[in-house]
Amino acid sequence: MRAARLCERHPLKGADAVHLEGALFLKGLYPDTALLTFDRTLYRAAKKEGLTVVRVPPWKGRADPKASLPQADRGARVHPHLHGPHPWGDGHPALPR
Repeated sequence: MRAARLCERHPLKGADAVHLEGALFLKGLYPDTALLTFDRTLYRAAKKEGLTVVRVPPWKGRADPKASLPQADRGARVHPHLHGPHPWGDGHPALPR
């Protein structure tokens, strides 16, 4: 399992290693995939693994979460199959169309 190997290379918790492995898998399918994270350790590990990573600072109140992202990162594709056309359908059925 690649997630276990990621834990050997980086000081990641199990869930973070699984998220990183998923992002690396998606990058293989969709090269413009980016990982957004609040976690500094996951951010550093993802950068070392060659992913495009956006460190999202926490926001307070009802502020627009996109307002805290740099302009270039507002359109980053995190999970392409959830946010648009996909080879097997038109996005995730739980998301509004």
